[in-house]
Amino acid sequence: MGQDEQADAMSDADQKNVKRRLAGEGRPPPEIGRMTPELALKLALARACETSVALEVFAQSVEMRRLVLSTLVEELPENALVTLLQGPKNQMGLVLLDAQALAGVIEKQTTGRVVPNPAAERAPTRTDAVMCADLIDDILRAFHAEGEDAGLPGAANWHGFKYVMPLEDARAIQMTMEDIPYRLFDVHLDMEKGAKQGRIWLMFPFEPPQSAPAPSAGDAEEDGALAEVVQGAETRLEAVLHRLEMPLSQVTALEVGSLLPIPSKMIMQIQLEDILGEKVCHGALGGKAGHRALRINLSASEPDVPDPVNALSDGNLSSDPGLFPQKSEQPALGGLPVAPGLAGAGDGDMAALPDLPDLPPLDPAEAGAGIGDLPALEAVGDLPDLSDLASLGGHD
Repeated sequence: MGQDEQADAMSDADQKNVKRRLAGEGRPPPEIGRMTPELALKLALARACETSVALEVFAQSVEMRRLVLSTLVEELPENALVTLLQGPKNQMGLVLLDAQALAGVIEKQTTGRVVPNPAAERAPTRTDAVMCADLIDDILRAFHAEGEDAGLPGAANWHGFKYVMPLEDARAIQMTMEDIPYRLFDVHLDMEKGAKQGRIWLMFPFEPPQSAPAPSAGDAEEDGALAEVVQGAETRLEAVLHRLEMPLSQVTALEVGSLLPIPSKMIMQIQLEDILGEKVCHGALGGKAGHRALRINLSASEPDVPDPVNALSDGNLSSDPGLFPQKSEQPALGGLPVAPGLAGAGDGDMAALPDLPDLPPLDPAEAGAGIGDLPALEAVGDLPDLSDLASLGGHD
């Protein structure tokens, strides 16, 4: 091969190597960003706001942290819309929108655009909460879907939560929410390409209660060895007399001495629940040896609820002499005399009684028969004439 041919071959090889290097051949594949709860919430907010209210939202930053209820109350922004969430096993959560985020959502739904100016501070109303309810539910569903699709292990922590109602202030939060650790997502939002800047908070229980896994067949021997110890462990049941729903305004107005209406039939259908709120059995409220007591019904079916006024005569509670004890012993009443001609009438066979004879027709002429003549009236004599009436002041 001549020198010219060698030079041409080297030139072709160099060109191929350059093309390979430009194409990235030999380099490791670019690293794909790992899905996190913060990223899942960013995607969920953008998707839910677009599909629900056609609002363009970009989450500039998302911070996830653990906090207790008292810390949230201290950091609660003024004029924020606070909404209550309810999840599985009666868990509670919150979604909060500050004044600017709330204004952007309301403006988009009412005018079709977000006014590119900061909104005036005002207290949120119930109408604001109603207009945000569907959007909040869409955000919660999208957040769980993003986490579940990415296989996030904590996605179950915010699964099944839904909007319930607005809360008026920090006091209502403390009265409604349980003081346990919570997981808070603090999001800074850009709305409609900088028209407004706002914040939204999502809060869920940090460690929601988990159901115990079913034991496998291989654990049978170990379970048998621990059975005696477990049976001696202390457990806690709560007797629930009645659950009452009432407006938040009435709840915040409660004070010592306030009366709550409870149906009388509830004393016959007390519910016993475990620490997770699961119904275990039913019971009837009564007394035993001078103390309050519950008569347990282990049947899984709903109890038949008798009339509480007649409960003692139904045989439901009177079979236990210690339950609802009588104040004093009453002497037995003696037997009543039997009316003539009605012997055996108390046996309950009404058909065996004889028929009464027909009454004879009533004759007015004979109506007084048998009464006898009345005695004659004594002679009174002639009455004197009346005196002249002129003295009474009469006129001619």
